[in-house]
Amino acid sequence: MSQISKKEKIIASIILALIGLFIIWVTGLLNMWLNGMSHVMGDSDFKHQSSLIEEEQTVELDLSDLSINEGKTLYMNETQHIYVSEVLEQEGYYEVVFRSKGNYGYEGATLVTGIKYQTDEPYSSTLVADAVATLNGQTQELHTSRSTSLIYRDGDEFGYYIPKSGIDVSQNHIVEITVTGLVYNRWFNFDRVY
Repeated sequence: MSQISKKEKIIASIILALIGLFIIWVTGLLNMWLNGMSHVMGDSDFKHQSSLIEEEQTVELDLSDLSINEGKTLYMNETQHIYVSEVLEQEGYYEVVFRSKGNYGYEGATLVTGIKYQTDEPYSSTLVADAVATLNGQTQELHTSRSTSLIYRDGDEFGYYIPKSGIDVSQNHIVEITVTGLVYNRWFNFDRVY
């Protein structure tokens, strides 16, 4: 009975590793692992659907201590989460930034966000969700501060400016942010859906 030499084991291991890497590359799993949702969005094998979420989503922010707002939930379901990633104070305004996290895999991706994606050529993303701030019973429409595309493997960011005019943090520092028009984005491939 002959024994396999150490050199033959190493060569066999290298060949198996190369075959495995080739399979991962050919199936697109390497790109998906590296780029996440943006790979799915840019892959013409995936179709895109979006639908509007009718319900308003509300979160309270404490303007007396901006850091305690980080992580507060605006929206959450089984696989989707939108939370406050940061609240910044600038000259004349505050900025609230929301981080959207969804899920993705071989079958496709889903993301609830304030951004609507258009994946037919030309690709685009547009912040479509509106926001208002309510403080002391007065409601004020907010303007967009930022809207990113899929800069994270599992989502994006969007934000709004909150004007400081009329806000006296020493008297009332809780502001309620209400967002309407969130979008459920879904990318799928009929050949891969089980």
